[in-house]
Amino acid sequence: MRGRKTIKYTVCAFFVLLFCALITFSAEAAVPQKVYLKDGGTGDGSSPSAAVGSFRDAVKLLKHSGGKIIICGKYTVTELVNLSVRGGTSNGNNIITVTSLDGSHDYRETDNAMLCFGDGKESANMILAGKFVFEELNIVTNGTDKARAIICGGYDTVFGEGIVCKKQGDAPYISVIGVSLDDADAQNGSGMLVIRSGTYNDVCAGNRDNGVKGYTTLIIHGGMFEGRVSATSVVGQTEQQGGAELTVYGGVFNGPVGAIGGVDGGFIFVVNGGTFKKSIYALGKHNVIDINGGNMQNLSLLKIADVIVKAPETDEKGETVDEGDDRVNYSVVNINSYDWDVDTLVRKIEGQGVLINKNTEGGQGIETLPALSETMGDTDIEPDESLPNESEQTEESKENGRGYFLGTKSRTFTVIILLVAISAVAIVILSYRAVYRKK
Repeated sequence: MRGRKTIKYTVCAFFVLLFCALITFSAEAAVPQKVYLKDGGTGDGSSPSAAVGSFRDAVKLLKHSGGKIIICGKYTVTELVNLSVRGGTSNGNNIITVTSLDGSHDYRETDNAMLCFGDGKESANMILAGKFVFEELNIVTNGTDKARAIICGGYDTVFGEGIVCKKQGDAPYISVIGVSLDDADAQNGSGMLVIRSGTYNDVCAGNRDNGVKGYTTLIIHGGMFEGRVSATSVVGQTEQQGGAELTVYGGVFNGPVGAIGGVDGGFIFVVNGGTFKKSIYALGKHNVIDINGGNMQNLSLLKIADVIVKAPETDEKGETVDEGDDRVNYSVVNINSYDWDVDTLVRKIEGQGVLINKNTEGGQGIETLPALSETMGDTDIEPDESLPNESEQTEESKENGRGYFLGTKSRTFTVIILLVAISAVAIVILSYRAVYRKK
């Protein structure tokens, strides 16, 4: 009798667990991995014919799972699209990819798909509230001469391959702002901004106007840049409180580049490639510039913040009480590999007390200056270790673009645990019944 009750209770537990697993499976299977978006859409986003007509609605459908917003026709931003945690449109750490490529189907070719900012409206900007990847997408600005911008809100954002930017009328190309426009109290600048393709007006990793509090990172692999490109702000009304880093692998820069807004901390600029046609600004408190390549033949100047030297102080009697001459700022330029005349480049470097290490194949016959550590001590400027590196973000973006089984990793893990538990219970039941029958 006791054995039969045990079997009865075990069977009940088995079906309860099975029911829970099926409910979880059904709920997770219902989470959309793709949402279709275009002007005039009134559907649930499940297909191009049932597309949603609001970017906010598309984000809400994906905010718990991540996935893709497929722009399957023309979608126009005609007002400020301000996503936010408070408004329930934040996807946080769940990456959303915005694209017009759906598998092998490219809606740019079949339906003239584009993400359009403008149509004559003055406030056609977009403020993000989570991690986004934009790729295989046409971004069009039109209407007035007012700048249009995608504002990343301090979150990791990638403009990947296949971005084609166009402009109509008097509109400039799209701008990208890492944190905010001009809010000095905005979220700390801890996000990473990565650009691989496209044509842009202004690009900055911090605020557009005022400095942020935190570390900002900008990585550029390619693209065309008509305006200012900065690891800090592009206006520089106030100084950034933290550090900044800019790494360039490629791209054409028709405007100024660097840390255009001042930064009260270290600025690291690594040049591995790219064509620079105007000026480079390094306005950090400590600047380290590594030149490993790139075309700087048309560079106007490399402007580095001058070293601040403390003047001697005297008392009322005119006696010196402080010798001064304390170096507050220091900067170093390492010309490691450069295929043009190094001396010409050196003459374009403007700033007092800048140490130049001409360790380069292009600088034949030039005596190498002493290492910075020998003259000023340790100058390593460490970036914020809490920042994700680019490879981690890129892999995460790719994985998210393919879609996880049933949704996010944590939900998949829950379902797997339930299925394992059900299997274990089933094995116990079968084993117990086999033993019970023998008795």
